[in-house]
Amino acid sequence: MANLADTVGQIREQLTKSGGRALLVAAIGLVMLIPLLLVQDLVEERMQRQEWVTGEIARFWGTGQVIVGPVLIAPIEWRAPPPAESEDGEMWVETASSRSGSLGHVVVLPENLEIEAALPHEIRRRSIFDAIVYRATVSVRADFDLPDLAALTGPGTNPRRTIAWDRAQLVLGISDTAAIRAVREASFGGQAVEFEPGTGLTSAFGPGIHAAAVIDPSAATHSFSSVIELNGSDTFFVSPVGKTTRFRLTSDWPHPSFDGAFLPSERDVTDDGFTATWEIPHLARPFPQAWIEKPSNARPLYTPADHAGGVRIYQPVDLYQLISRAVKSRTSWF
Repeated sequence: MANLADTVGQIREQLTKSGGRALLVAAIGLVMLIPLLLVQDLVEERMQRQEWVTGEIARFWGTGQVIVGPVLIAPIEWRAPPPAESEDGEMWVETASSRSGSLGHVVVLPENLEIEAALPHEIRRRSIFDAIVYRATVSVRADFDLPDLAALTGPGTNPRRTIAWDRAQLVLGISDTAAIRAVREASFGGQAVEFEPGTGLTSAFGPGIHAAAVIDPSAATHSFSSVIELNGSDTFFVSPVGKTTRFRLTSDWPHPSFDGAFLPSERDVTDDGFTATWEIPHLARPFPQAWIEKPSNARPLYTPADHAGGVRIYQPVDLYQLISRAVKSRTSWF
């Protein structure tokens, strides 16, 4: 019995010592957890501050860009009949009050759209924070075929309604027009065109620019070309408005993240940058090659900018993310 009592006593003594050690280890862990939590709060505050500063730099330099177009927009007008003789022999002409009101406009997308964009990146700094931005040089070429109004509205089209091609506009959607540096070498049908702010007759393409287009309805094809220089950050997307859209993008940034409605058909990513190519047929998009926007529409029938693809200038892991992960891995032990 004495041996048994001694054994029980030794076990109790060991448990007491082990419990004391466990309590000591727990106390030390809690003491160490306090500075870790303080560091984590500081890191999260810095990360929020970095996000705010990056947004501020993008606001002044240029935000993510979405290119939509070019497209042709032309009003639909009511053509008055020639003067006619009434029963009492007097001549009369149909007055404006006897005509229909605004009949809307037709939107025509290009048959072929080719875009090549170069995105050399730059690092902009404010205080202790860095932001990645780019200067884009975008070459655009598009070919248009003019549709017949009857093909858009079906048989039985009123012969007095016609597309006013003499008042057509070229529209190019650019999501952040404040970041445009220049529009050079713009021509349509072999003639120079001068762009103005805004998208003119329609809001279907968001912010952008427009120009008067001189159109010969008898010509089979009308071609447009231009070089656009603009700033941006974070993303660069293109909407596939061509019946066939070919889009090629090059950059010296080695960490692209391809994103949006369409992924590239070919890509080549190296330590010196990347090259990517998109080739998108019109069958892959949810809007037609031409349509009519009526004044009664509360909103545009289609918004091509919502169906764009391109690249995100991705920063893999920055300093604050590394510190945050290290702190969280340590606090998870407790």
